[in-house]
Amino acid sequence: MEILDGSPRQKLSRYVEWLITAVVLINCSAVILDSVPEIHADHKEFFHELEFWSVMFFTLEYVLRVWSFGARFKPEEGGAWRGRKSYIFSPFGLVDFFATMPHYLHVFFPTLDLRILRVLRLLRILKLSKYNTAGRLCRAPGLWLGSFPLADLNHRVCLADAFRGRS
Repeated sequence: MEILDGSPRQKLSRYVEWLITAVVLINCSAVILDSVPEIHADHKEFFHELEFWSVMFFTLEYVLRVWSFGARFKPEEGGAWRGRKSYIFSPFGLVDFFATMPHYLHVFFPTLDLRILRVLRLLRILKLSKYNTAGRLCRAPGLWLGSFPLADLNHRVCLADAFRGRS
C-alpha cells in the first residue's frame, strides 16, 4: 500500500509517482491535441490507441488502490471493505472512477452520443494535485485547492472541446 501512497520511505513509491504523473501528463496532452481537428485527422488511430492503453493503466491503478486500501483497517475496525469503500468514495477515488468511466460507457453503449462525457477524461489532470507538493500546501483543513491552475486549464479545455461538438 505504501508504494501507491507515495511513501518517502519506499524508493519504488517515488518511481510509481513519476510513472503516474508522466502518464497523466502524456494523456492530458494527447486529449488536448486530439481536440484540434487537423491533428485529429492525421493521428486519429494513435490517439485512439493511446486512450485505450491509458484507460487500461488507470483502471489497473484504480483496482490496485481499491484493493490495497483494504489493509488500512483491522477486522475489528470494519475490515477490508471499510478501507476499500473509503477510497472509492474519496475525492481521488471519485476522480479515478469518473476519468475512466466514459471509455467503458462507450464500450457498452457504442451507439449513444457520449461526447459531453469526453470532458471527464481530463479529470485525470486532477490526479496531479496528489503528487504536487505545492498543491498539498494549499489543502488546509476545509480547503481543497490542490492544483487550481491545472483545474482552471482543465475547465477551459473541456468547455472548448464540448462546444466544438465533434465526436
